[in-house]
Amino acid sequence: MTRVCFVIASTLALLAPVGATERAWLTIGMGSDSCGKFVRAIDAMVPMPSGTVQSLNWQNKTFFEEGYAYREYLFGFVSGTNLSRPDASNQISADNDGIVMWVRHYCESHADESINTAISAFVQEQRTKMK
Repeated sequence: MTRVCFVIASTLALLAPVGATERAWLTIGMGSDSCGKFVRAIDAMVPMPSGTVQSLNWQNKTFFEEGYAYREYLFGFVSGTNLSRPDASNQISADNDGIVMWVRHYCESHADESINTAISAFVQEQRTKMK
């Protein structure tokens, strides 16, 4: 399962445009959700100590908060982007909470845009800083 998620994130990152408005691409799954939905999910998360996640176990299944799934999607997108840049000096190195807060801030003023548009803008900003 981890390998499948990694392949999907890697594929998405390779298809991501360098600039958020350069070209459109098909998004399947959470990346197509709106920024407004993302902000609501992040805001609804129960505060937990760093490194822990709120979950519920029921009938031998574990359920996580929606905000947690969005966080993992963002991290997978950035990791997949890094996979497309084998030179370590061209890879994005950012604090996980920093990524989430950057995207949240972007989404607050772009509620109708997709999460992929937001995380692509983050990637573009980080790449611009590398130049």
